[in-house]
Amino acid sequence: MQTYLEIHRRKILKEIKEIEREIRRLPEGSLQVHVNKKYYRWYHEKNGQTKYLPKKEFNVARLLARKQYLLLRKNYLLDQLYSINHIIDACLDSKIKLDEFISSSRFSALLQSTIPQNKQINNWNKQSYETNPNYKSQLTFTCPSGNVVRSKSEVFIDMALHQKSIPYRYECKLLIGDREFYPDFTLIHPLTKEIIYWEHFGKMDDADYANKAMAKMKLYHSAGIIPGKNLIITFETKDRPFTFNDAMAALVQYGL
Repeated sequence: MQTYLEIHRRKILKEIKEIEREIRRLPEGSLQVHVNKKYYRWYHEKNGQTKYLPKKEFNVARLLARKQYLLLRKNYLLDQLYSINHIIDACLDSKIKLDEFISSSRFSALLQSTIPQNKQINNWNKQSYETNPNYKSQLTFTCPSGNVVRSKSEVFIDMALHQKSIPYRYECKLLIGDREFYPDFTLIHPLTKEIIYWEHFGKMDDADYANKAMAKMKLYHSAGIIPGKNLIITFETKDRPFTFNDAMAALVQYGL
């Protein structure tokens, strides 16, 4: 999940792109405004030449003034961006160490009484839940964590989650309206306690499979389960198999 600074950083980057897009549509050159007693005279500087703008060219002067404002606004945003990047970089190492310590299974039992979120996570882990009753015979891959899953790719996901000490439920029942779904993995964020779903689609080169996957994603979206917010999606094809590094990269992308 993203911190306030990261969200603000994304907003700044978006505004900078919008400013650059608008500037490209504005006239070339810059505006000079000279004061002549109680009047203002507008001049258009372009390619080393200066041209007087009469009142009938008010719109040109207005657009050039807008351009000057946008350039100053962009410089201000770039300064903000530099400061935010500096703060994020300065805090990153210590944040990683703190997150790893809090979420580490080696210390969780010792921290239950002193850090409320650890107690909440442990309670979540202890709760029973309904699993997928279908195709039990396909649960043939044993993970290093001891869990049993349906594919080698899901083993990689289990390994990544276990390595980062992220609690999860495998194929936990999810109700959307009156329909039952069993997302591959249901995670609880070690710090924010948000519930995050992870769906891995392993046959995306199969047209029928891919269509069903997209239909599921559309239904998830209608229920507020959205990629980039509370849903991790990973894919693979025969030519592009899923790897442990892919699983780790997906977690890093989501700030986990």
